[in-house]
Amino acid sequence: MAQTPPTDGDDDLLLLALGQGSPIPAGTDLAIHADDEMLRLLRDRTAGDRRRARFMYLQSGIALWRTLRRVVEWRFGEAGRVCKLLDFASGYGRVTRFVVRDLPPERVWISDITAAAVDFQCRQFGVHGFVSAPRPEALVCGERFDCILVSSLFTHLPEATFAPWLRRLWQMLAPGGVIAWSVHDAGMLPPGRQLPPGGLLFEPTSESGSLAVADYGSTWVSEGFVRGALGAAAPAASVLRLPKALANYQDLYVAVPESGADFSALQVAAPAQDFVEHCSWAPPDRLEIDGWVTDRASGRLAVEVRATIAGELVGRCQAFTPRPDVAAIFPGENVEAVAWHLAARVPGEPPDLSARLRLEAVEADGLVRVIEESSIEGALLRSTRLQLFLDHDARERLAAEHAALELEHQRVVAAQEQRLAVVREECRLQVAACETRIAAMEASFFWRLRNRWWALKRALRLVARREP
Repeated sequence: MAQTPPTDGDDDLLLLALGQGSPIPAGTDLAIHADDEMLRLLRDRTAGDRRRARFMYLQSGIALWRTLRRVVEWRFGEAGRVCKLLDFASGYGRVTRFVVRDLPPERVWISDITAAAVDFQCRQFGVHGFVSAPRPEALVCGERFDCILVSSLFTHLPEATFAPWLRRLWQMLAPGGVIAWSVHDAGMLPPGRQLPPGGLLFEPTSESGSLAVADYGSTWVSEGFVRGALGAAAPAASVLRLPKALANYQDLYVAVPESGADFSALQVAAPAQDFVEHCSWAPPDRLEIDGWVTDRASGRLAVEVRATIAGELVGRCQAFTPRPDVAAIFPGENVEAVAWHLAARVPGEPPDLSARLRLEAVEADGLVRVIEESSIEGALLRSTRLQLFLDHDARERLAAEHAALELEHQRVVAAQEQRLAVVREECRLQVAACETRIAAMEASFFWRLRNRWWALKRALRLVARREP
């Protein structure tokens, strides 16, 4: 019997209180393989904070699927109509776990160059899978797919394999299908770098610790290069570029076989990000609510946050304070966030906690977006869960700090005891050496002669006292 792969899968309270912008669907498999490099990367970015890394891992996974699902829905009307979907270069299933919530697993295929990742997903999520290859010409796959999704592969390919991989994947696309893949645009180049005339810059550096950097590094491309690569593979295809549509960082390209395709209905906006951190009841009829807001797409900050209950305006905030710590949640992005606080009176005698609470952020141009909408009791419950997690996490941190201090104390005591034992041993050896010298001296002829001389002098009463 095959062994169960190691996973990092405790269903902690933080996941139950996951941000309103990306709620985890009920029944989602939260198990994460212990060898998942993306989870390891996020742990490094969060200074080893396991729960925060899991939060970011799952939140990014569902955010990626939400964007990619829009592509699927644009092409097929709804995700469930896809007969065969391939998540290529899928890793250990950061996105796949959410795909199978909208498609039956028997309609989902995954592929990755790491055999253990393919095996894990097939066992954990019940999908089909096949192991990829370092070169596209070596890939063995007899299937053709209605939808092929490729996130974060072309962001790592050198020029020698970029166009060949796009051509190979296009060959696997079924008639009437759609393929979507992400790239790093030239606008994401690090300071001091620029694209060569060909339109692709590759550097042999990557966060992967298992793949050769010559094959899997860091890649930036121009739109012209991408369109040229697709044109060589499928001259009649239609393609749409969606800037920063994937995770507000990578450009997303969507291509279909027919020419002149109408992409006007495909709208994929980079999401704003908001979070309600605290919601508590202040008797007899008030809510105290705190949170933060940011717009990762435009960089515009809200000018007002307001609360309505059953359609009635009950509170607003127009004074904000900076939250620089929020930027750590979005590594690689220039994110500015602000904190807000609301005190809202709940109408009714007695106050109706089942009433609908709606929190909105208003930008300077009048754009209104929903931060949260739920019943009052639902908002209170979510906040309580989050606070329970934070309290539990704080206790764990304090316990860890206490254990570390206790360990250091024990180490210091042990070192002191060791030094004291060394000193005691040195003293014992010195005393033993002195005793040995005294014994040797007392046993000598001179010492015996001296004792006889002093005994004679005492017998002749030539001395009045004993020798010293």
